[in-house]
Amino acid sequence: MLTRHLQNPILSPNPANSWESFAVFNGTIIHTNDKYFLFYRAMGEEVDYQGRKMRLSTIGLAKSPDGVNFNSRKQFLKPEMKWELFGLEDPRVTKIDNLYFLFYTALSDFPPNYTSIKVAVAVSSDLETISERHLVTPFNAKAMTLFPEKIDDFYTTLLTVNTDRPPSVIGLAQFKELKTLWDEKFWKEWYESLDDHTINIRRVNSDQTEIGAPPVKTKNGWLLVHSYIKHYLSQNVPKEFRIEAVLLDNSNPQKIVGRIETPLLNAEMDYERNGQTKDIVFPSGAVIENKKLKVYYGGADFCCALAEGNLSGLFSHFEINSPTVLKCKKFAHNPLLQPIPEHSWESKAVFNPGVIVLNNKVYLLYRALSDDNISNLGLAVSCDGLYIDERLPEPVYPLPWPAGWKMLG
Repeated sequence: MLTRHLQNPILSPNPANSWESFAVFNGTIIHTNDKYFLFYRAMGEEVDYQGRKMRLSTIGLAKSPDGVNFNSRKQFLKPEMKWELFGLEDPRVTKIDNLYFLFYTALSDFPPNYTSIKVAVAVSSDLETISERHLVTPFNAKAMTLFPEKIDDFYTTLLTVNTDRPPSVIGLAQFKELKTLWDEKFWKEWYESLDDHTINIRRVNSDQTEIGAPPVKTKNGWLLVHSYIKHYLSQNVPKEFRIEAVLLDNSNPQKIVGRIETPLLNAEMDYERNGQTKDIVFPSGAVIENKKLKVYYGGADFCCALAEGNLSGLFSHFEINSPTVLKCKKFAHNPLLQPIPEHSWESKAVFNPGVIVLNNKVYLLYRALSDDNISNLGLAVSCDGLYIDERLPEPVYPLPWPAGWKMLG
């Protein structure tokens, strides 16, 4: 659905700069004053840092006259505060009220965990200098962005919450003053009622979503290009990183008004399949120019790339403001369950399952038949409802008879 630029990757590691010699990826773009500014995550070689052996992530900046050929690269942000001491990752930039807000993931410890991975923001008036920087979330979160205009007189943000204590959720927050962005009291109260602020983009519970590019306004709604990871929580199925898109209502962005059921981009090219992490395409920037959507993304956690598509063609794939017709088809890997000859209690047949979802897992309670036609109940567990991750070797009902006991009659 998107066409990769012929010059991909548009930004690669620079061995001449120690801070970006290993990887440069997940770039976010902004076009202003006839220049394109690409902020990106940069990683250098492994070093001893703060008593840890690690590759430090910082934020780099490259400039371009055309959005493709980038130069004037420099290290724009590096650790200064204790809450970002062990790295700055995955920036996203937005301009509002003549100020630029650069959000990033801040790491306060290494190896990082959900208590040390939070969102921070740096504020600039000219994209050259930083006037202030703040820790934003007091809880685990990543991938935050700000809408480029007020919505119903509110500043509005999107962020991905609980990314490192899945399942993650996409959340929306609104406030009257920009300084509320770094108000710890506001965020603690917001987090306590998290369920009231979510936007459910996931199709099934075993998948994972994350904010990709800052939203772009169109007449049909806010276009949100995001990361969609299929089978993220499944144990026996490979993860599949995709770039996808939804439309959010222009006046109520918590409401999804359109979505495309197929990915805009999958990992297919060598620079997307082979790098620091295999088979990853991760969107982090988007602009609409000349009736085209341009998506900037990271390839294999190693380089920055660009893909673009005709806007009208893209919108023709959206289901917008219309009820979706339920279309069912048989699962390609049926049957989910088959008799197991080695289990005498379910050696003849397994059928008629009942299903319940508990704690993001799917439990199938099914009827099992032995060779002498005695019925039992078996239990299987799936993380995504498609593939069986666990199947109990004994029936759950009736319970097995203790050794030496016999049924009377």
